[in-house]
Amino acid sequence: MNRETVRASVRNNIKASRTGRNVVVGGVTQAAQAASRSPRFSGGNLPAGSSLPVLKQGFLHKEGGNVKNWRNRWFVLTSVGLSYFKNPADKAMIDEIELAKYNGCIVEKTKGSADLPPFCFALQPLVASDRTYYMIAASEDDMNEWVESINAVVSQLRPYVEKMEVVKALVATIRDKGVTKEGIFRQPGNVKEVKALAEQFAHGDPMDIASVNSPHTLVALLKRIIKDELRPHPLSDKLQQSLLKAFQEKAMIEERVRSVKAVVEKATPPERDLLRCVLSLCHDVVCKREVNQCTIDDVCRSMGPVLLPTVQEDQARVILDTILTNFLSLKL
Repeated sequence: MNRETVRASVRNNIKASRTGRNVVVGGVTQAAQAASRSPRFSGGNLPAGSSLPVLKQGFLHKEGGNVKNWRNRWFVLTSVGLSYFKNPADKAMIDEIELAKYNGCIVEKTKGSADLPPFCFALQPLVASDRTYYMIAASEDDMNEWVESINAVVSQLRPYVEKMEVVKALVATIRDKGVTKEGIFRQPGNVKEVKALAEQFAHGDPMDIASVNSPHTLVALLKRIIKDELRPHPLSDKLQQSLLKAFQEKAMIEERVRSVKAVVEKATPPERDLLRCVLSLCHDVVCKREVNQCTIDDVCRSMGPVLLPTVQEDQARVILDTILTNFLSLKL
């Protein structure tokens, strides 16, 4: 599309976008107000079977990733992500932008030496090498509402994102120090040290995990953080019960694996992020079981109730056992 075509299309979207716009109350959009009080992770994925509240929706023109043209797309903002579709009636999204990976939106008038169309804003990534999304709203008011609403969600996600960076660093340290240590998921760590480190984590203070000599203490700390310090629990009740249902309804292992994969694909980006992080560590430990003398049952007994606290302990172990046994085929 050339610039005049884009402008004409944007004007045609103004009426259609009003159905997804939010009223400004006291200088703050209803979407932004809802984002500030919505539960951070309530599970599910748009459009089907989702329990996530829709904070704002409407048409935007989005710049293409490879071909730099402007495409008209229907956007849906929730408390964890920004999904887009070809039109409002579509069930299958084109893609989902994980807002946990972004700094927020700013209004942009130029890109390099080129002028951008009116009412354009940019969604800027945390990592400079990641993609910046450019979008055009139907009007200045609509642009301001989108910017404010998206930034409210990003702000709401920020504490969890910062905590997950610590969790990832902890997992990386365990992987470096502990996957070959005997009984890594079986032997307890230093209780006092775990308590002190967990309190530092809870208060947002730096944790010197590199100085912890015992990988068993680091594993105990990881379990304590997931179970008690990430609130609400990073895996929603809905996701946990969906995994349980997949096991209860499917008798054949192949059917269970397909069902588990379908459930995980519907998880929110933060849920998938945690699952990939922790389960990859568990898989590495299981792969080194001849060295660390830690069986898959040891890992499942240790981590099953931590990851799936709303599921009965024996059932949580079976679910985790199936996931780890079929980890590579699940492609988490």
